[in-house]
Amino acid sequence: MLYQSVTQYGWEGTLNYIWLGDPFPHSPIFEYLKLVVEMESFLDKEDNRLSEIESALQRAEAEIGTGDKHTTTRGLVLLWIRNYPGLEKVLGEISYKLDKLAAQVDGILLANVNSNARKVQDLRSKRKELSRKAVSCMERCDALMTAFNVLLDEK
Repeated sequence: MLYQSVTQYGWEGTLNYIWLGDPFPHSPIFEYLKLVVEMESFLDKEDNRLSEIESALQRAEAEIGTGDKHTTTRGLVLLWIRNYPGLEKVLGEISYKLDKLAAQVDGILLANVNSNARKVQDLRSKRKELSRKAVSCMERCDALMTAFNVLLDEK
């Protein structure tokens, strides 16, 4: 049991856990761990929404075919909006939520935590992965917003 505790919290954390009841006293590690779990599920949800929007665009492109450029662009925008109702609003909402999430990820400050405990190392790696995934989703959202605006400008 001691080995498991030392593996998870390190020696210092284990001793703090025994004497103080908290392996990381005066440290927000456990709050950060809860926040990371919430952010992971939120990011998965937004990733799915972006995939739905991308598939709506692909369906619209497949349906439109080729023809007059003006008619094709206008038809593509209309089909994309029909395939995903409220498209412009949803894109703006996703962009806002992803920006907010990125700020929360940046708010997980681990520089002051001087611990080699597994929980802290896991938190560091999860933070890095969340940041990478958030940036990827933000790039996809920006690309979709740009495509939507370009198509609107052409019609």
